[in-house]
Amino acid sequence: MHVFRVETLDGNGPYQRSRLTIEQRNKLEDMYNDHCNEFFHPAPWSDRYLLTIAENEYCGFISIAQLRKWFAGWLDILAELEFVVTVYDVPEDAVRSSNHQALIRNKGNYPQVAVLLPSELG
Repeated sequence: MHVFRVETLDGNGPYQRSRLTIEQRNKLEDMYNDHCNEFFHPAPWSDRYLLTIAENEYCGFISIAQLRKWFAGWLDILAELEFVVTVYDVPEDAVRSSNHQALIRNKGNYPQVAVLLPSELG
């Protein structure tokens, strides 16, 4: 199955603040505040279908629509900050998902089938 992940070309997601540049963190501060709503943007441990995130799991989405909903209003800024949407081909048994997001186990083990610009997802 295809899983979609917003990340830098180095594989760091927008919520991995310690791995981002100061410019990226500063420009995403409003997004972090906007995404503190546990109803619309639950952390994996607050998501009633996921309940936890393992050390070898990475956040992503099972559809472009799910990704667009999560990052509504932020895709152009993410593109400006050099984030991309990497599409991974992942076995179904390596993905846990909810209505909001998905977790991918060991993302480095799976082939990338495409790299898209967030601004192209509109």
